[in-house]
Amino acid sequence: MMSLKKIRIQLITFLLIFITLVVGFGWGMSRDEPFIKILPFDSAGAQLALIIILIVITSIIGGFFGGYVFGPLFLLVHMKIIGRKMSYGIQLREEPERFKGTFKAIFPSLMAINFSFIFASDPNIVSLIVFSDIQNYAPLMAFMFIMTITIGVSMAVFSPIWFLLDAGIVYTNKNKVEDRRDPIEVRSVGGWFHYSLKGYAGISVIITYILFLLSIFEYFGKDLHWSTPLGLIPFPIILNFLALPSIFILEITVKHRKKYILVFAKKLGITGPLEDPLNIK
Repeated sequence: MMSLKKIRIQLITFLLIFITLVVGFGWGMSRDEPFIKILPFDSAGAQLALIIILIVITSIIGGFFGGYVFGPLFLLVHMKIIGRKMSYGIQLREEPERFKGTFKAIFPSLMAINFSFIFASDPNIVSLIVFSDIQNYAPLMAFMFIMTITIGVSMAVFSPIWFLLDAGIVYTNKNKVEDRRDPIEVRSVGGWFHYSLKGYAGISVIITYILFLLSIFEYFGKDLHWSTPLGLIPFPIILNFLALPSIFILEITVKHRKKYILVFAKKLGITGPLEDPLNIK
């Protein structure tokens, strides 16, 4: 499979680092007692290793099934609400020869961090998740555990956008602005959603993440080791890395995903390319 060949280097790199992380946390933690109430295992290291594994699994579930469930829904919503009086079509593009999705999950990662921060800031939720004897680290451990859920949700939100982008569904406002001075535009349906969500998951989430790091300093006080917040700074990149298997699967299944969306698009009357809306000869 051509898609599998494109990602083989990234896949091997991921497996090596992933195994190192799981083994490192599983056997490298000094604490012999568990952090999380609702996870199995009697050691903190084993629980952290399980959290890493769960992040990978939930990102795959959210990324793969989210696109199949919500991709058609996103297209339908766009046509009925945003795209009234718009013309829709399909833009065919050749598949790139190289894999360029290494940081594709960075915005879902930022969104997941934001959601996790919101829930981990609630003392009642924290007390349900972690044991009371780790009060200093309770919000941080709750934050890590909640990430196993929020990354799946965030990937399920962004995955339909990638489905639509890969399918090449575009629209133009030519008919809508026919009697106006507004310029004629051609945009992709997936790009419209992507731009909107990136606005939420971008600068606002980065600010929220900085506030989270500052709250870690404030909460821990004198008990805080300087390396703890520094270790959290690259966490969006780490989370993006752990979500890579989901991106790999989407890359391998790109032909099937495109066909799936285009079949649904045909039912909505989207069957071919746009008629040169910009009058480009």
